[in-house]
Amino acid sequence: MAITITNLTHQYPGQSTDQAALQSVSVSIPTHQVTAIVGKTGSGKSTLIKHLNGLLLPTAGSLHFAGTTLTAQTSAKEWQRIRQRVGLVFQNSATQLFAPTVLADVMAGPLAFGLDHNQAEQRARAALQTVQVPRALTEQSPLLLSGGQQRRVAIAGVLANQPEVVIFDEPTAGLDAPGQRELVSLFAALQRDHRTILVVTHEMDVVAQLSQRVLVMDQGQVAFWGTPAELFRNQPAVVNSTNLELPTPMQLAHQLDPQASQAHLPLTEAELDEWVLRRLRKDDERGTTTT
Repeated sequence: MAITITNLTHQYPGQSTDQAALQSVSVSIPTHQVTAIVGKTGSGKSTLIKHLNGLLLPTAGSLHFAGTTLTAQTSAKEWQRIRQRVGLVFQNSATQLFAPTVLADVMAGPLAFGLDHNQAEQRARAALQTVQVPRALTEQSPLLLSGGQQRRVAIAGVLANQPEVVIFDEPTAGLDAPGQRELVSLFAALQRDHRTILVVTHEMDVVAQLSQRVLVMDQGQVAFWGTPAELFRNQPAVVNSTNLELPTPMQLAHQLDPQASQAHLPLTEAELDEWVLRRLRKDDERGTTTT
């Protein structure tokens, strides 16, 4: 089921109506897809995702998910039910880690939601295996792990609750290229497992490669909602006004052929490979014709 956001507004203390962090945001997030949320710092991205599991309550407007319409008046019990179904992985993974061991940390969520010890341990070990945390690390303190390992444990802690929706806030920040590729593979695996994935990111390559939909936020409002291809190929004004970069394959293709139409530039590495091969074949054909 989709997450339907209707006229969602959020004003932090001291903000006027025209400065609200969110201003009548309306969008329907599709189920079982990857949706990227992008925009400049301060555009409202983080404020938006904190509403999806009740970390922030709306000043006005509503969210509809799992058969329930959620507003500022929704009961704490109902928000607790939603939090079990919507997991959020913070940018700073260390803020989510608190238990004396990795295993205990990942078990904490299932235990809090009423599972017994054996059930919680089974879920925790399965989640740790999904994110490829070695079994040898499960009895170590999560705070002594590397940044990349801490991020995996934080993700496992969310997955152990078996949420239908998983939200990642800047998940690739600070990761090297292999770490980013591993994380992208994990997103793809979660989607195949029929999860709905939301990713707040500044990495346009991740947006182009992974997401089916992209939401561009600007000054608390929706600046664009559609597919990555529609954004990067057909909406240069939005890309420029929100300071987004083109995905690397588009930049490389433009360098190779500055005259090529942006509407036909490749979005992903696979598309870039095909684009280059097509151009080489055309060059060969022209060479054969000339001779």
